[in-house]
Formats: sequence, C-alpha cells, structure tokens
Amino acid sequence: MIYENKEWIARYIPKSINDPILIHNISNPFGICHGIPNETDFMNTYHIFWNRKDLAWSFVEPFNGTFIFNGQTVEDEPYTKGDLNDNVIKIRHYKLNLDEESSQLKENNTIFAFLDNDTERTMNLFDSVINNTSFNITMPIPENRTLLVTYNRSFYLESVDIDKWFSDNKTYKINYLPILDYSNQYLYDLFEEEYKSAGFTSGSVGTYICPSGIWNWLRFVNRTVTRYKDYIDNWEIWNEANNLYRGVENWKYFLLNIILNTAKIIREIDPSSKIYIGGLGGTDELDFLKHIFLVLLNNSEHSEYRNYFDGIAFHPYSSKIPEILINKLEDYSKILNNYSWTKSNEKEMIITEIGVRTNGNGAGGYDGKIFNHQAENVVKSLVIGADVGIPIIIWYAYRDSISCMNENPLDGECYFGLFHSDLSPKPGALAYNLTSYLLANSIAKRGALRYKCSFYLYEPLKHIYGYNFRKEDGTEIIILWNNYKTNLKGKIVFNTNLNSSVIKYNYLDGSNEILLQPDSERKELSFEFGYEPLIISFIPKESIDLIYIEISGNFFILLSYFILPITLISISIISLIQILMSILKYFKIKTKIIKELPKNEK
Repeated sequence: MIYENKEWIARYIPKSINDPILIHNISNPFGICHGIPNETDFMNTYHIFWNRKDLAWSFVEPFNGTFIFNGQTVEDEPYTKGDLNDNVIKIRHYKLNLDEESSQLKENNTIFAFLDNDTERTMNLFDSVINNTSFNITMPIPENRTLLVTYNRSFYLESVDIDKWFSDNKTYKINYLPILDYSNQYLYDLFEEEYKSAGFTSGSVGTYICPSGIWNWLRFVNRTVTRYKDYIDNWEIWNEANNLYRGVENWKYFLLNIILNTAKIIREIDPSSKIYIGGLGGTDELDFLKHIFLVLLNNSEHSEYRNYFDGIAFHPYSSKIPEILINKLEDYSKILNNYSWTKSNEKEMIITEIGVRTNGNGAGGYDGKIFNHQAENVVKSLVIGADVGIPIIIWYAYRDSISCMNENPLDGECYFGLFHSDLSPKPGALAYNLTSYLLANSIAKRGALRYKCSFYLYEPLKHIYGYNFRKEDGTEIIILWNNYKTNLKGKIVFNTNLNSSVIKYNYLDGSNEILLQPDSERKELSFEFGYEPLIISFIPKESIDLIYIEISGNFFILLSYFILPITLISISIISLIQILMSILKYFKIKTKIIKELPKNEK
C-alpha cells in the first residue's frame, strides 16, 4: 500500500509488512545562507537552489515611497520652515554617502526633497551638497507646507548593491529567500527616551523596534516589498525572535505589532507570495511556537490571522549528533499537527538554518577531523529533511566569513561555511553537491526499506537509519547508516534485472565506484555500512516498491547493547540488596544489644 504523506512525521518506521509506504514529491529544497550575488553561477555548479539573505532595514531604508496602512499615512522624513537656515537642510539621522575626493554624492546615490502637496513628486527641490550632513534646497519652504526628504544612507551602501542580488538570482534560477528583519539606528534618535526606558543605549537597538517606531518599520516593509515583489515569491519575517524578544508579554507585542502587520502589508502588495514566520531556534523555542498559535494562528477571535501565513521556519541546529535533528523535528511536528498546521492543509514547516562549524571548540583555525564530521552532517541533515517533506532546507552558511575572522578569529561563528573564505570547497561542499544532485526532483519513499535482521542486532529499528528515494528516470537511491558504533553487513537480493550498475558514492571527495554491473549473473549486492552514511543507486528494469535488506550484526553488538547493560543492572540490583541487608542486619544486632543491657545502662 502506498499513501501520500500528509501530516508531519519526523521518522516513519513500519512495524509490519502490511504497513504502507508514505510518499511525497521533493522538488529543489536545498539552499544556503548568505550567498554572494556575483557567484550565483558558482552556486548552480553545486546544486544550490535557494539563497537566504537578510534584507535588514538598515541597508534597504533609502528607497523612496509612501503608503497608507489602516488609514494612516506614513511618509518620508518631514522638515518645516523652522528647520531651515538659509535654505539649508541639516539631516537628522544618517550621514550622506559622499565621495571622499569630490565631496559630492557617490554614483547612484540620490536625495529627493519635495513638498507634501507635490503628490506626483515632479519637482525635486534638492540643489547641492554642503557636507555629509547638510544640503541646499532651491527655494524656501512655504508657510504651512512640509518638505519631505528621502536620501541614500551611508551605512552599508558603499559595498552592497541590493538590486544585483535579485537580478543575478533570477538569471541563474536561484530562489531568493529574503529576511525582513531588525531595527534601524535612527529610531533611537527619534525615540531616545522610549529606548532608554526599555533598557537600550545608542548602538544597541539592532533587534528591537519600539512601539512608536512600528510605523517606520512598516514603511520599510512597504518600500521593500513594492520594489522587489517581481523578483521574490517567498518572504521570511524576522530571525530567531524567541532569542531577542523574551517573555510572554514581549512575544505578544512582537507577534501582533510586527509579525502580523508585516504579513498584512506583504499580502496586500504581493498576494500570491508565501509568507513565513522566521527562524525559531534556541531559547524557549517550543513555548514560543505554542504562543504563535495562541496569539496568531489559532486565535479563536481572529481566525483570519491564520490566512496571512504559509509556513513557520525553524533553526534545528544539531552539530554533534545529526540524529538529534529527528528529535527536534518530532517536537515541532507534535505541536504543528496538534494545531492542524499540516501539509494536507497546505501549511509548511521549513528549515532556514542548520549547520556545523569547522573550527573545533572555538580554538581558531581548523580541525581536520571536523571537516569530515561537517560533511557527514550535511548528508544526514539534508536526507532527514527531504524525507520528512520539508520544502526549504537552508544550510548555514555558504562560506567562512572574512570579516568575522578579521574581527575575532577565535569566534566559531566565522567557520560555518561549506566553502573556505577563498571559496575553495570543504568536504562539506562536496557532500552538499552530491546529496542535492541525487535527491532534487525525486520522490521520497518512506518505509520502502524493510529489514531482515539477525539475532545479534538489538532494537534494529531504533539504531538503523535507512532512506529510499526514486528519481524521475526510475533510479532508486538508498542511504544507510547505523549508530551501533560498528560496521554492519548488508545484502540486497534483486527480484528484477538491472538497467544500470549499482553505484556507491563517496560524499567526502565526490568520487564513486561500481559495486555491481547490470549484466552480472549475481542477483544480490553485499556491502558494509557504519555510522558514516552509505549512498548507493541503481535503476531496476522493473519498478520496485519494497526493497528488502538482510542485515547481520555480531556478538559485540548484543554484548554492548543488551547483555552488558542487563548484567550491570543486575549487579547494581544485587549490590543494592546486599547493602540493604547489611543495614537491616546492623539495626537488628543493635536492637538486640540494647534489649540485653541492664535497665540502668540503657
């Protein structure tokens, strides 16, 4: 029996021969964080289909625009006649982006200054730059009129060409997943007392938007979505909010004022796009997830809130043991299924960060063994995510951070890349390329692998991890590993001829070897697999649904996982009984002595 996989199931293990196979289609779910625009052709080479990158307010704010939201008009920075001194406007917030030699605006940097009654913005009153904080306008501001000013800020803009990100990604058919996030330093200048009362100082407001600044934030959202909606089909709102906004009251404020209002604007401007609540991970993530449903997605008084969102993003880092990812996905799945946030209801769970650093324990530099560990984690994480049916799986990060290394080479955050800072690939990049190439545009066949295990294997369904995917051309892909900490022997007996060789892939260097030729008289394949994943593929002449694998263990496994623990438990119980008997015997003897003493000695 074959059924479509409709609910979230972190790990599907058939218990009997009659249990069904669960299937779902896998398109191109694999991506990276912080890809570089002029290297999108390079990303294509490594089968990277998504590029997740911040569109932080601080470097998107310069673009022009006004909008009306809930009946309120939010416009550009206002200046009145009282702000002028001889037709000079002094900028309140950021500095202008000037060329050092000419002291004039840098190329592609602009200033717009127009009166509030110029609704078409046909007359730009900007005249000339005085310095990096002031400029002239062509005429005085009339009485009872307001001058509206928008300009390119200096922060980040010298090195960031935002438009090129989108055009390059579209050219190379890489899906861009932008993160609308973070605050803006000039809010502190506008609402200094409000920030101080909340415990923030100048320069520390990067993650917090004060209540009075929400309209400014929504202006940024409107400008950004309006400008880039033709390039983008998916929007992620915020990043790890549960680590930034702590406590139930802060959660409620954040969800209703920032997340919900942002989604409303996106839906109004770009109704066909998908909207994701951004990256839960770390502190109180499960409690925060439940709160998302109570406040937004399962709000009994406002059922319409649910319609603004298509998915929830998670950051299930599991650096040391990839199988922990399954446990985390299981925790998420229980909550999502409980609130009917399921595939059958066209709701998604996505992973927008998962990764492993390659600098050991923050010691700086590199540790050779951990390169292989990262590669192993890449294979297992992508396989587990694809098997569950997660439509977007983003690896953090694309390459090691040069700026981070320059600032603090001991910071582990610098070394999460699949590539070194010079773009030379780590084994993890090769593992990513192979896994994405094999699994993209395939069908996950959950429960299609059925095991015939020897007596020596203790709880094999718990310790053996097996995954089966089928490509469009009929290629069967099998990925196996175990956590018995020893190699196991496996055997597949084919009940049909093969149209291709059986190929074994080396994810560390991208090489492969032929294990069995299609014209071989042998109808069985023998192999070994351990904790490092085994990856093989073949094309059967006739389509097969169930694949039976005979797996044999050894006495060491039975000893380690059953006999030895039972023996130790038995010894512990016997020792405890002996101790209790000794204590009882001691009190009996003492009681007897006391009874035999003369009355005057008691």
